[in-house]
This record gives sequence, structure tokens and C-alpha cells, in this order.
Amino acid sequence: MQSTTAITPLYGLVLAGGHSTRMGRDKGEIAYHGTRQRSHLFALLSQCCEQVYISCREEQQGSLGPNEPFILDQYSAEGPLKGILSAHEAHPKVAWLVVAVDLPNVIPETLSRLVQSRDSEKWTTAYVTRLRQHPEPLLAIWEVAALEAAKQEAVSGNFGPVRMLRKWDIREVYPQSDGELLNVNRPEDLGKV
Repeated sequence: MQSTTAITPLYGLVLAGGHSTRMGRDKGEIAYHGTRQRSHLFALLSQCCEQVYISCREEQQGSLGPNEPFILDQYSAEGPLKGILSAHEAHPKVAWLVVAVDLPNVIPETLSRLVQSRDSEKWTTAYVTRLRQHPEPLLAIWEVAALEAAKQEAVSGNFGPVRMLRKWDIREVYPQSDGELLNVNRPEDLGKV
């Protein structure tokens, strides 16, 4: 008799809790595609995940749409790992497909390629740029084992998700174009979109 292993459910998380200090305004409010970026990514994730949430700070709750469930950042440290770990605390038995709000070139194919490439035996399935050859932790699937390990890293004071992925055995996925992983953090970056 052949055994079957159930794959852990996959939830989506839009990482939108940053302070956007370099941009000078909330990056989630920028409308690259005719709607606010965090709403746009929420809709994209809804096409490939069982449930989707927006990771945000308490003061951002009021600007979310009525059908956009959220998870408040619970960690005091700065950086995107606090949103990922807060999501894990809220739903500890699921894997998370995380997308940072400052990635405006993510399209449905970007996410479907990542989901189809998912290797639940690895701690993460992450995009890797061809040019820089480093994993992108903010456009990745974090399995439960990775989230538990990240929580231990955070307890030790390490909130650097790139460093974590470099140490771990991960499934690397290459985008059709590195432009899909363009990160927009400053006003001068807007012209690149």
C-alpha cells in the first residue's frame, strides 16, 4: 500500500507593515495597477492560496479594505520577519506564501510558478535572481519547519531573513526575468516600474 503525505495548507501574506521611510509614503497605497498595491497583491494571492492576509501595523488597520483580513505585527524588531512570524503565530500549522508590498512587477505567473515549484520537503521555496544569485525571502513559500527555525533565530536576535535562507536547504526558483523581483523603495525607483 502506497503512503500519501498531505501537503501543508498554503496561506498568502502581503507584507505591508513597514514604515516606508525611504519612499516617504506608505508603499501599500501606491497604485501601480489601478488599485492600491496591497489590494492588488491580495487579489493575486487569493488566486493561489486557501486564505490570504495583510500583515500590517496597528495604525494601518483603518486603511484596509472591508474584505482584507489582516494580521497585526506582534514583534518589536524592525524588518519583514516580524510580519512573517506574526502570521505563523496566528496560524502555526500552515505554510505561508509571502509577498512584499514593494514588489510591483509580481504577476499571476510569478506566483503560480512559485506554487508549482513548491517543495514542501525543503524549508523554503524562494525566487533567486539570476544577476545577484541570492534568495528573495519576501517572495517565497515558508514551510512550517522554516518558520519554527526563524522563530528560534529571532529569539537569538537574528531578524535577517536573507541570511537564514542562505544557511538553509531551500528550493530555488528562477523568474522569467529578474525584473519580476524589482524592489521599489525610493521615489526615484518609481520610474523603473
